[in-house]
Amino acid sequence: MKKIAIFLVATVLFSSVIYSQGRNQRFRNSDNYTPEQIAELQTKRLVLQLDLTDKQQKEIYNLKIKQAEERDKFVKEYREKRQNGTLTSDERFAYSNTRLERQLEVKKAMKNILTKEQFEKWELICQPNNDNLRRNFRNYNNPNCPYGNRTYKNKL
Repeated sequence: MKKIAIFLVATVLFSSVIYSQGRNQRFRNSDNYTPEQIAELQTKRLVLQLDLTDKQQKEIYNLKIKQAEERDKFVKEYREKRQNGTLTSDERFAYSNTRLERQLEVKKAMKNILTKEQFEKWELICQPNNDNLRRNFRNYNNPNCPYGNRTYKNKL
Protein backbone atom coordinates (compact mmCIF):
# COMPACT_ATOMS: atom_id res chain seq x y z
CA MET A 1 0.00 0.00 0.00
CA LYS A 2 2.87 2.37 0.81
CA LYS A 3 4.45 1.66 -2.56
CA ILE A 4 1.25 2.60 -4.39
CA ALA A 5 0.90 5.83 -2.41
CA ILE A 6 4.53 6.77 -3.06
CA PHE A 7 4.12 5.97 -6.75
CA LEU A 8 1.00 8.16 -7.01
CA VAL A 9 2.67 11.08 -5.23
CA ALA A 10 5.75 10.79 -7.45
CA THR A 11 3.59 10.67 -10.59
CA VAL A 12 1.63 13.76 -9.60
CA LEU A 13 4.79 15.71 -8.76
CA PHE A 14 6.52 14.65 -11.97
CA SER A 15 3.56 15.55 -14.17
CA SER A 16 3.11 18.95 -12.51
CA VAL A 17 6.79 19.79 -13.04
CA ILE A 18 6.60 18.76 -16.71
CA TYR A 19 3.41 20.74 -17.27
CA SER A 20 4.72 23.94 -15.69
CA GLN A 21 8.00 23.85 -17.63
CA GLY A 22 6.38 23.26 -21.00
CA ARG A 23 3.83 26.00 -20.56
CA ASN A 24 6.31 28.81 -19.98
CA GLN A 25 8.80 27.65 -22.60
CA ARG A 26 6.99 29.18 -25.58
CA PHE A 27 6.89 32.60 -23.90
CA ARG A 28 10.61 32.55 -23.16
CA ASN A 29 11.46 31.84 -26.80
CA SER A 30 9.50 34.82 -28.08
CA ASP A 31 11.72 37.21 -26.10
CA ASN A 32 14.72 36.17 -28.18
CA TYR A 33 13.38 37.65 -31.42
CA THR A 34 14.52 41.07 -32.59
CA PRO A 35 11.92 43.57 -33.81
CA GLU A 36 13.07 42.90 -37.39
CA GLN A 37 12.54 39.16 -37.00
CA ILE A 38 9.11 39.69 -35.48
CA ALA A 39 8.16 42.06 -38.30
CA GLU A 40 9.37 39.62 -40.94
CA LEU A 41 7.44 36.69 -39.47
CA GLN A 42 4.24 38.70 -39.07
CA THR A 43 4.53 40.10 -42.59
CA LYS A 44 5.07 36.67 -44.14
CA ARG A 45 2.08 35.35 -42.23
CA LEU A 46 -0.06 38.17 -43.64
CA VAL A 47 1.31 37.60 -47.16
CA LEU A 48 0.14 34.01 -47.00
CA GLN A 49 -3.25 34.87 -45.55
CA LEU A 50 -4.11 37.97 -47.58
CA ASP A 51 -2.19 37.43 -50.87
CA LEU A 52 -0.39 40.78 -50.70
CA THR A 53 1.42 42.55 -53.52
CA ASP A 54 5.11 43.47 -53.21
CA LYS A 55 4.27 47.11 -52.50
CA GLN A 56 1.79 46.13 -49.78
CA GLN A 57 4.32 43.70 -48.34
CA LYS A 58 6.98 46.42 -47.99
CA GLU A 59 4.56 48.88 -46.41
CA ILE A 60 3.29 46.31 -43.92
CA TYR A 61 6.85 45.24 -43.10
CA ASN A 62 7.75 48.86 -42.26
CA LEU A 63 4.60 49.19 -40.17
CA LYS A 64 5.34 45.95 -38.31
CA ILE A 65 8.94 47.00 -37.57
CA LYS A 66 7.71 50.29 -36.12
CA GLN A 67 5.07 48.42 -34.13
CA ALA A 68 7.57 45.87 -32.74
CA GLU A 69 10.06 48.56 -31.71
CA GLU A 70 7.35 50.55 -29.94
CA ARG A 71 6.14 47.39 -28.21
CA ASP A 72 9.66 46.56 -26.99
CA LYS A 73 10.12 50.08 -25.63
CA PHE A 74 6.69 50.01 -24.00
CA VAL A 75 7.24 46.60 -22.37
CA LYS A 76 10.64 47.58 -20.96
CA GLU A 77 9.26 50.81 -19.55
CA TYR A 78 6.24 49.00 -18.08
CA ARG A 79 8.39 46.30 -16.47
CA GLU A 80 10.71 48.87 -14.90
CA LYS A 81 7.83 50.78 -13.37
CA ARG A 82 6.20 47.54 -12.27
CA GLN A 83 9.37 46.35 -10.52
CA ASN A 84 9.70 49.64 -8.67
CA GLY A 85 6.29 49.11 -7.12
CA THR A 86 2.65 48.79 -7.97
CA LEU A 87 1.23 51.08 -10.61
CA THR A 88 -1.34 53.67 -9.71
CA SER A 89 -4.71 53.64 -11.41
CA ASP A 90 -3.71 56.73 -13.42
CA GLU A 91 -0.59 54.97 -14.73
CA ARG A 92 -2.56 51.86 -15.66
CA PHE A 93 -5.11 54.06 -17.42
CA ALA A 94 -2.35 55.86 -19.34
CA TYR A 95 -0.83 52.55 -20.48
CA SER A 96 -4.20 51.21 -21.57
CA ASN A 97 -5.01 54.45 -23.36
CA THR A 98 -1.72 54.50 -25.30
CA ARG A 99 -2.15 50.84 -26.24
CA LEU A 100 -5.61 51.55 -27.65
CA GLU A 101 -4.34 54.61 -29.52
CA ARG A 102 -1.62 52.48 -31.12
CA GLN A 103 -4.22 49.90 -32.14
CA LEU A 104 -6.27 52.62 -33.81
CA GLU A 105 -3.20 53.90 -35.66
CA VAL A 106 -2.40 50.41 -36.93
CA LYS A 107 -5.98 49.90 -38.05
CA LYS A 108 -5.95 53.18 -39.99
CA ALA A 109 -2.61 52.33 -41.59
CA MET A 110 -3.80 48.85 -42.57
CA LYS A 111 -6.97 50.34 -44.05
CA ASN A 112 -4.82 52.60 -46.26
CA ILE A 113 -2.49 49.77 -47.33
CA LEU A 114 -4.96 46.94 -47.97
CA THR A 115 -7.81 46.67 -50.44
CA LYS A 116 -11.35 46.56 -49.09
CA GLU A 117 -11.58 42.75 -49.32
CA GLN A 118 -8.15 42.27 -47.75
CA PHE A 119 -9.01 44.66 -44.92
CA GLU A 120 -12.23 42.79 -44.14
CA LYS A 121 -10.34 39.51 -44.08
CA TRP A 122 -7.61 41.06 -41.90
CA GLU A 123 -10.24 42.19 -39.38
CA LEU A 124 -11.64 38.66 -39.24
CA ILE A 125 -8.15 37.27 -38.71
CA CYS A 126 -7.46 39.75 -35.88
CA GLN A 127 -10.82 39.26 -34.18
CA PRO A 128 -9.93 36.09 -32.20
CA ASN A 129 -6.95 37.82 -30.58
CA ASN A 130 -9.19 40.51 -29.14
CA ASP A 131 -11.81 37.96 -28.08
CA ASN A 132 -9.20 35.89 -26.23
CA LEU A 133 -8.61 38.80 -23.89
CA ARG A 134 -12.29 39.19 -23.03
CA ARG A 135 -13.65 35.69 -22.72
CA ASN A 136 -13.00 32.75 -20.51
CA PHE A 137 -11.40 29.70 -22.15
CA ARG A 138 -13.96 27.29 -20.73
CA ASN A 139 -16.68 29.00 -22.79
CA TYR A 140 -14.81 28.66 -26.09
CA ASN A 141 -17.06 25.97 -27.57
CA ASN A 142 -20.20 26.92 -25.68
CA PRO A 143 -22.84 28.02 -28.25
CA ASN A 144 -24.67 30.00 -25.57
CA CYS A 145 -21.64 32.15 -24.78
CA PRO A 146 -21.45 35.35 -26.87
CA TYR A 147 -17.76 34.72 -27.53
CA GLY A 148 -18.07 30.96 -28.03
CA ASN A 149 -18.95 28.81 -31.04
CA ARG A 150 -16.66 30.45 -33.58
CA THR A 151 -18.48 30.98 -36.88
CA TYR A 152 -16.12 33.50 -38.47
CA LYS A 153 -13.79 30.67 -39.60
CA ASN A 154 -16.40 29.65 -42.15
CA LYS A 155 -16.30 33.15 -43.65
CA LEU A 156 -12.60 32.91 -44.48
